[in-house]
Amino acid sequence: MLLLAADMAVLGLLARHGVSTRWLLLYAVHPLILKEAMGSAHPDGVVALLLLLALLAWRRRFAVATGAMLGLAAGAKVAALVVLPLLLFAPPENQADGQPAGRIRGWVKRVAAGFALVLVVLYVPFVWRSGSDIVALGIFGNEWRFNPLLFRLIEVVVPGPAARVLAALLIVAGIGAICWGWRRQSLRTGGQTLPPLDTALVLLLVLSPVVNPWYWLWALPLSVFLGRGWVAAAGVFAAISYFNTSVLEQAIGWNGAGPDAPYAVPWPLALVQLLVLGAAVYADRVGAADKRRLQCNG
Repeated sequence: MLLLAADMAVLGLLARHGVSTRWLLLYAVHPLILKEAMGSAHPDGVVALLLLLALLAWRRRFAVATGAMLGLAAGAKVAALVVLPLLLFAPPENQADGQPAGRIRGWVKRVAAGFALVLVVLYVPFVWRSGSDIVALGIFGNEWRFNPLLFRLIEVVVPGPAARVLAALLIVAGIGAICWGWRRQSLRTGGQTLPPLDTALVLLLVLSPVVNPWYWLWALPLSVFLGRGWVAAAGVFAAISYFNTSVLEQAIGWNGAGPDAPYAVPWPLALVQLLVLGAAVYADRVGAADKRRLQCNG
């Protein structure tokens, strides 16, 4: 019921904020929603709902609410932290020419306060009982590996544990590039461009050593809200990661894999995912450019 309520809340928010019917239908019948959220009960759709609320609070210039929603999302999945740098940029009215720098610093402080307060409230019960998920997160970050995309190439260049360090550095650099590109575009559009939270999440997935198909739920509602179809297109192909040796063994009784079989995904399937993602991004950008040309000519 919680997941159904979260899904209905996402649809309600999208409809309330002017998302077209065809985009709402795309979200409602998307294979990720049907399989991962409804069929397998993965709670990642709740993370997406909280990030969407954070984006809406940012647009309405509610700094504390922006931080609080992001804090709730990060409490559910630490991966939500990747969008924090984007939300620390103040909305357009707080960055007008001649505006005191103190106003901008005030925005950052209020976002950070809401974010920190929520995380403290969430984690105090665990700390009080001398419990934490830090150990589990450390094991996950250092040892797990499933369906990596570009991380496969990083391992070829820098084998061993250093591959994860390089991937983390590339993610940080990539987030910086996304912030820079978004700010330039915002200046051209007079501050009308919303922060591309979905792009930051996709960057994390592309460079991560672990890419479970339900992780794409983080970015799907945001991409629908922002009018970008490439995340939805790539997300359809996320399910091919199920074609790994552990699933095949359960399905057809095949038992010819080595000790790493439960986490081995054939590299051609990962390549297909990357190619689909690249083609979807290209098609989406071409479509947006054609739309702008038609508006100019009209």
